[in-house]
Amino acid sequence: MMIERGNWLIEFYCEWPAVLMPSRYNWTTFTVIHLEIENERNMGGFEIKAMLLGFGIRWRWNYNPEAETLKEVMRRVAEIKEQETP
Repeated sequence: MMIERGNWLIEFYCEWPAVLMPSRYNWTTFTVIHLEIENERNMGGFEIKAMLLGFGIRWRWNYNPEAETLKEVMRRVAEIKEQETP
């Protein structure tokens, strides 16, 4: 599940379905503990990911929505979406 508002987003993860129904998935990943903090200066974003016992959360804040690299990525995404639309 993802919640996106303006220049930030929150995404929630749950790895338990792959553990409880292994025949339904090609692989099983289970994270006991994980913490990651990232500052993407060229994309103008700050991100924190945390997982504990298969449950996780990701919070991202785009502190510089005018970053050139971010603008280029968004332009390319828009072009790809245009090509996919019949």
